[in-house]
Amino acid sequence: MIVLKTVKRCRKRWTSWSARADRGTVTAEFAVILPAFIVMAVLLLAMTQVARVGMGCQDAARAVAREVVLARSDADSTALARRVAGRGVQVDVEEGGGQVRVKVACPVLKGPFGILPPRVFGQAVAVLEESGEGSA
Repeated sequence: MIVLKTVKRCRKRWTSWSARADRGTVTAEFAVILPAFIVMAVLLLAMTQVARVGMGCQDAARAVAREVVLARSDADSTALARRVAGRGVQVDVEEGGGQVRVKVACPVLKGPFGILPPRVFGQAVAVLEESGEGSA
């Protein structure tokens, strides 16, 4: 009986001490985890931006290559690339060997910690069709 009372008394003291010792630990853990969570969220958003610009840059390269094949001229290729991908794009069109190679460079907004690429690139190749004028 005495042992049982002693155990109950020790348990009561232990629970009251542990309740006081645990007070504030969630706040401390949250304060440690929150900056890491914010950094990960910012990096995720920045990588999403890079992917979005990359897809737009690839679409611009594809549109320019198609336009060069259809119009047989690369006169307004930069203007078309700007309409598709936005300002600041650089377009390089090379014709040769019955093909048109288009390379488009698109700027990316400066990201956190300087880990993002400053530019992303899109490339497209289109086959020039033979004109039907000389054939019978």
